[in-house]
Amino acid sequence: MKKVSLILFTICKLSAFSQNCSTPVNSNFLATMQNQILSAATTTLALQKGRDVAQNNCFTSVQAKDIISLFLQDVHKTEIAKLFYPNVIDKRNFW
Repeated sequence: MKKVSLILFTICKLSAFSQNCSTPVNSNFLATMQNQILSAATTTLALQKGRDVAQNNCFTSVQAKDIISLFLQDVHKTEIAKLFYPNVIDKRNFW
């Protein structure tokens, strides 16, 4: 019984982290976020801004790709892409 409760609790917590995305951000907001990432003083700040954007907004796969492409290192691209996935509207096009 404890295992079932733990599994249900974990599922509920994980579902709380993902948004129910139906509308992507508009192009003006996307351009602002891209400029903020590009103008970050350090890679660490740019990565943090990318994390915040990815977790708190809804995107199309093309918009996500545009932001992911701003990062130069593959490890950073992969990390940001993993964060984008739950908030991408058209997951079939996200690769």
